[in-house]
Amino acid sequence: GVQTCALPIFQKFRNDFKALEYFQKAVELNPQSDEYARTLGDHLMIKGDRDQALQFLERAQRLNPSNPSNLARLFLARQMVCEWTDYQNVVDELWRFCEAAFQEDKPSPVAPFQSLTMPWSCERLLQIARNHSTACEQWPGQPRGFSPRASRLRVGYVSGDLYDHAV
Repeated sequence: GVQTCALPIFQKFRNDFKALEYFQKAVELNPQSDEYARTLGDHLMIKGDRDQALQFLERAQRLNPSNPSNLARLFLARQMVCEWTDYQNVVDELWRFCEAAFQEDKPSPVAPFQSLTMPWSCERLLQIARNHSTACEQWPGQPRGFSPRASRLRVGYVSGDLYDHAV
């Protein structure tokens, strides 16, 4: 309801304590929701509470192992804490999810920047980048002057927390 709609708004405007309160309430009210568990895990990772974040991301994966986003977010969180449990099997499964997304013309669960940390060939990395490029062309609200056929490659950087990164 209204509380779940407010979650991204609180997060966007850096009202982190209120966002955390609502994320926790959403998980409490919907304990079988992998989406809420994953979102809370993501928020906790951003806040630096990695142990608790991993618990919620693992919970999301247990609740819905067929959701590629759950595995991709859990794997990224494990990379951030250098936890390599079942590494190769997870990497292989993530690639299978990416291939399925390519076939369905959906964005892959592994973002281009995250894919650079994967032990994949340049061809696979290029596939992911092209896949996301195609998905971005379809998003509403493209910036003015955006031309998907521009001759130059324009590179931008988007961060989950602008204050932790040089711009």
